[in-house]
Amino acid sequence: MDLNKLMGGMALPHGVVLMSTERVALGYYDKEGTLQLYTRELNNPSGGLKGLWTFFLEAARALWKTYPHQGEFRSVVAGVLAGVLTGIPIGLFLSRASLLPAWQMLLLSTSLVVLMFLALYRFYPPFRQGLQRMARYHGAEHKMIWALEKGEVSREGVRQQPLLHPACGSNLFALYLPFYLLSFPQSLLAPGFWWLQLLILPLLFPVFGWMRRHPEHPLARRLLALGYRFQRHTLAEPGEAELEAAWRALQGLEMETPSTSTVEGVRERCDYRRVKPRQAR
Repeated sequence: MDLNKLMGGMALPHGVVLMSTERVALGYYDKEGTLQLYTRELNNPSGGLKGLWTFFLEAARALWKTYPHQGEFRSVVAGVLAGVLTGIPIGLFLSRASLLPAWQMLLLSTSLVVLMFLALYRFYPPFRQGLQRMARYHGAEHKMIWALEKGEVSREGVRQQPLLHPACGSNLFALYLPFYLLSFPQSLLAPGFWWLQLLILPLLFPVFGWMRRHPEHPLARRLLALGYRFQRHTLAEPGEAELEAAWRALQGLEMETPSTSTVEGVRERCDYRRVKPRQAR
């Protein structure tokens, strides 16, 4: 694998995405526990913000194309529709009735989102299990990226890699979070300027890129320590099933001429069956 062409990886709730400038490949499990492959050819996306946009767009496309083959798809769609059909009427009623000032509306809506997430995690097992499974896929994706960067691309080489990675998007989120929390009180006092918070993120991209390129710099180490603290809540030691999904994605990425059985929208069946994940260390 040419590292100059590698754009990165991402964990999805049912597999691992790897992306180069030529192709996106997703190794995932269907509802029967069979390892599958999804690939899509790309037109040499450039780097920078355009490359980042392409990366997230293609990951979303892979999720959309393959999620109907997951057993929990209906429950996820039902949950989203229930939230939308419940939240929109309540929001419109409170907004039109002007029962609360704008800053209290913002605080209330933020609190409701947090409480809904906590309630789903506590009382809806498929949601909690999905997050735990995604954390293991996240760990498998990190190990695969490390193995590619170190030139130790073998099944045993991937298993021996560390979990934390300086280029993880969790580090960017951890860098953004303090600025968001500092600006949140002002957004309560002036709700019309909430969009100013969105301007902080593009300003942090150069800092994030510098951190990735100079992880040994004293300042970068301190910033990465914050990101690693957050990463530990989004990662878990992968089991054999998650590692095989990452390996399958790499195989799809390295194909010189993908066969028609692995082109967009068609999955290639494999004999590998899901095994119980190892306990997190």
